[in-house]
Amino acid sequence: MRVLQVVGSAEGGLRRHLVQLLRGLAGHRFVVAGPPAVLAGLDALPAVEALWPLPGGGGSWAPAGHGREPWADPGDGQSPPFDLVHVHGWRPAWAVFRKMAPSWPTVWTLHTRPPAGVLARLWLGRLFRAAEGRPLRVIAVSESLAREVAQLWPGGAARLQVVRNGLAREEMDALAQRRRREQAARLDWSAASEAQGEAPEGPAKHPVGPREPPIPIPILGYLGRLWAPKGVLDAVEVLARLVQAGWPAVLVVGGEGPHREAAVRLARNRGVAERLHLLGWQEPEPFFARIDLLLHPSRGEGGFPYTIMEAMAAGVPVVGYRLPAIDEVMARPGRPGGQELLHLVPPGDRAALSRRCALCLHQAERTARQAEAAAAFARETFSLERTLGAVEGIYRQVVREAAAVQGEPAPAGAGLAGPDQVRI
Repeated sequence: MRVLQVVGSAEGGLRRHLVQLLRGLAGHRFVVAGPPAVLAGLDALPAVEALWPLPGGGGSWAPAGHGREPWADPGDGQSPPFDLVHVHGWRPAWAVFRKMAPSWPTVWTLHTRPPAGVLARLWLGRLFRAAEGRPLRVIAVSESLAREVAQLWPGGAARLQVVRNGLAREEMDALAQRRRREQAARLDWSAASEAQGEAPEGPAKHPVGPREPPIPIPILGYLGRLWAPKGVLDAVEVLARLVQAGWPAVLVVGGEGPHREAAVRLARNRGVAERLHLLGWQEPEPFFARIDLLLHPSRGEGGFPYTIMEAMAAGVPVVGYRLPAIDEVMARPGRPGGQELLHLVPPGDRAALSRRCALCLHQAERTARQAEAAAAFARETFSLERTLGAVEGIYRQVVREAAAVQGEPAPAGAGLAGPDQVRI
C-alpha cells in the first residue's frame, strides 16, 4: 500500500509515533508531507520513498514557492497514486479535508485534545463538516480523547477507534539495561566517596524526615517541550521548594520550546539557577539512565505520554499530575494497584507535587520497589506490536470501505493539492 503521511508541527511524541509507523508498518511505502524540521532524517528510513516539504512555521504552512509537487516526475502534471492518506493532528486535517478529493481513503489520528475557546469551537464545526462524506476512520490515542471528540462531533462517533501508543520490547530492554549500568556506576562512586570520608550532601532535618538510604545529590528530570502547559515551570518550582526544604537537588531538563527563558528567569528568581541544567533535546536512553525521579507535571495530554512510558520501562519513578489519559491505563480493570505505580497529584497543585517528590526521595527503597513494578507493568501494557497491528487493520478497513462506495479503487492522482496550495 502506498501511503501519504501528513503532519504539522511534530515535536516529541507525535514525531516519535510517526517514525514508529514508518519503521513498523511492513510492506507499505510512504511519502511524508510536513515542515522541513519534521522531515529531517526521515529519508534514511527504507520505507520512505519521498519527502514533501511544506515550509513555514507558527502553525501555518506558507506556500512552498515552486510550481509542482516535489515528488512528481518532471512534466507528468499529476500527483502519483496513493492508496491512503494518513493525516495527524487538527490543523493538518483542515488542509487535507479542504484541498483533497473526498473519494480518497483517509485515516485521521488525533494526538492532542481539541483546541479550546469559542472561536476554536466554531472552527472545529467547520472542520467536522469538511470531514463528512468521505471514507474516513479517526484514531484517538486514548479513551478520554475519543469521548471528548464524540461529544463535539456526534456524527463522527461511529468512525472513532481508540489505538494507544506503545513501545517496542527492544526499546524497553535497552532503557532498563542502560539505567542499571549507570546507576550501579553511580552507587560505586558514592561508596568510594564515603570510604574516603566525603559524606554525601544532605539535609540534617526535613519535613518528612532524614533520607535513608542517602542519595548523594537527588537528580530530578524533565523531558519534553519547554512550554508552560507541559509543566516545565512547575518542575522548576518543585526544584525550588525542595531546595528550600533542605534537599540538595538538581533539575536536568531535556527539550526546547518557547518558555525556555521563562524557566531560566523563574529559577533565577527562586535562587536555584545554578541547580537548573538545560540540555536541549535528549535521547531517552541516556537521559533516564542519569536521573532519580521524572517530573511530568503536564496539565493536559491527549494520550498516555511517551515520556512516562519510557520512564516506567527504564525503572525511573514518575511524579506528575493525575490526568484522564493516564488514569484510564493505570486503573484498568484486572490491573489492581496500577494507580500506585505512579506518584500522581491533582493537576496544578505544585505544593502537593513537591511533597510527593520529597516523599519519594525520603522513602527511597519503597519508591524503588514501585518503580520495578512499574517497569513490569510497562512491558505488559505498552505493546508497539499491538499498536501497529491496530493501525494496519484500520488502513485496510478504510480502503475496503472506499472501494465499496466507489465500486472500484480510487483513481490515481485525484484532487491532491500541491504544496503551493496548502496552508496549515
